[in-house]
Amino acid sequence: WRRPLYVCSSVPSAEYLNLGEYLVAEGIAERFTPFRHDPNQVVFDTSRAYDNLMRRYRYGQMQRPGIYLDAPSVSMYSRMRLTFAQLAMALIAKGERQKALALLERCDRDVPAYSLPLSFENGAHYVARAYAMLGKSEQAWRYVDAVWRVSMQYLVWIQSLPDRLRPGYEREWQQHGAVLYHLLQTAQLLSEERAARMERQLIGLVQQNK
Repeated sequence: WRRPLYVCSSVPSAEYLNLGEYLVAEGIAERFTPFRHDPNQVVFDTSRAYDNLMRRYRYGQMQRPGIYLDAPSVSMYSRMRLTFAQLAMALIAKGERQKALALLERCDRDVPAYSLPLSFENGAHYVARAYAMLGKSEQAWRYVDAVWRVSMQYLVWIQSLPDRLRPGYEREWQQHGAVLYHLLQTAQLLSEERAARMERQLIGLVQQNK
């Protein structure tokens, strides 16, 4: 253990050789440890991960409007946004709220929405949840509204397809539906009235699909 062994978090878990329970995240890299952890959640070394994300990592020219991201870059920066959100929630759970807020603000600055549009594929709904947990309503709603709009549009598009084609998009329907439910839970932390309107909108769409 003097020379630690790492695996990139973008590596599929199926390739962890049944060692996934021994990984601790330090950012976008995960370190093998001799200790077993909960396999159902990402376990962070919050101190090292925070230092990596805030001080050591560099984010290219993401702040430059109009920058082109190819598919590998989209995948990498999506992983970065997700990692920011997951670490922020881990810090909140430990009571380190100021660090969590600084992390989210760094995410907004260095992985901005104008370079990587907000969607569930890049963890934007988790950023929304973290902001909501910190009581930052304005920032949370910005993420909630953006992801809600994209996923709702996708469900409306699926619903517009002929009956013979819809079964081929059942996976996407379930996926976006789960994201919208997650966003509803976040919205309830912010405004019960607004969350109720969103819920009625979603229920109406689901009922039309039956």
